[in-house]
Amino acid sequence: MAIDFHALKGVLNEHVRKRYDHRHLNDIPPFDIVPATAENLAKEAFGLLQKRFDPGPAGRLLRVEVWEGPDACAAYEEAK
Repeated sequence: MAIDFHALKGVLNEHVRKRYDHRHLNDIPPFDIVPATAENLAKEAFGLLQKRFDPGPAGRLLRVEVWEGPDACAAYEEAK
């Protein structure tokens, strides 16, 4: 296991879920300037998580997916 899921859940809750869940995204930076699309939300979440979670020597953050429904998602990943 590369990441302790308990630690990952805490970071997700603190820096992504609390910030965006059940909120009007157009009122929250950067979505007050850029469109609040799933693609832009995935990119923003990637940046927030990359800054605040160090997976250690076992790995690194590779990709963030934002699901809009059971058949639609957007993903963001940085070039390796």
